[in-house]
Amino acid sequence: MELEIIRKLLNSLISILPQTSNLMIILLCILFIYTIIGMELFAYLKTNAELNSYDQNYWNFENALWSLIKFSLMEAPIDQMSDAAQTVGPNFVCYDIFSYEDFQTYGQMGCGNQVESYLFFLSFHIIYSLILMSTMIALIFDAYDEVRTEEEAM
Repeated sequence: MELEIIRKLLNSLISILPQTSNLMIILLCILFIYTIIGMELFAYLKTNAELNSYDQNYWNFENALWSLIKFSLMEAPIDQMSDAAQTVGPNFVCYDIFSYEDFQTYGQMGCGNQVESYLFFLSFHIIYSLILMSTMIALIFDAYDEVRTEEEAM
C-alpha cells in the first residue's frame, strides 16, 4: 500500500517536470536577483545573533544564497530581518557605511536600515515563498491528482 502511494507520487513528479521547468527557472532567477540585491544592501552589516560571521551573512554570493534559502524555509526569518534592521542602540555599536572607504575605516561594523530590511525580506517572502512556491506545490498536487485518476480508471 505505501509503495503504491510512493510510486504514484514519483510518477506525478516525473510527469510534471516538463510543465514546471519554466517555473523552476523563474524561481532560480528570483532567488539569484534577491541574492545580489541582498549582497548590495547588507554586505557591511555587523554580525549579530542570526546574521553571523560563520554561515549566514550577505558577505559573498554563496552565503547570501544560503541565507535566503533559509529565510524562504522559515528558519528564524524574524531574527534575520531584525538583525538586518539593527541600528545604533545602547548595547549595539555600529557605523553607517556607504562606501568602501567607510568599510576600510570601520571594518565589518555596519548598521542596518529598517526600511530596506523590511522591504527586502517581506517582498522576497511574498514573491518567492507565497506566490511562486505555492504555484509549484499546486502544480505538483494537480499532477498527482491526474496520475491518481488515470490509475483508478485502469
